[in-house]
Amino acid sequence: LMAKKRIPLHPGAFIKGVYIDEGGLSAACIAEGLGINKGTFSRILRGQSNVTPAMALKLSAVLGRSAASWMLMQQAHSLAKAERAVAAAKWQPALRLIDGEMQPIPKRAGKPDSTPGRANIDA
Repeated sequence: LMAKKRIPLHPGAFIKGVYIDEGGLSAACIAEGLGINKGTFSRILRGQSNVTPAMALKLSAVLGRSAASWMLMQQAHSLAKAERAVAAAKWQPALRLIDGEMQPIPKRAGKPDSTPGRANIDA
């Protein structure tokens, strides 16, 4: 059995660990700085809401780090969760673009897909 790949931190978990738990800031104070209500910020902290580009700009202005770094953190988290869900569903494409045409994919029992450009979601 392959070990499950660790899902990168959601930006909310990062904020909670670095700025609240270690840095001593209150969630209410950060929410106020962001200009959002505590409930909205709480959903971000719990990973129930994703960081949008607009929120990434606000987080950058209030907490530092670039807006791009907040977006990359969210993207890495979301992609890893999706990879796990797709793998769990054992999804396989029915067709693939080969030589400019959509063609059926031959079934290969027990072999992971190693086509260039397609991530191996079982890794």
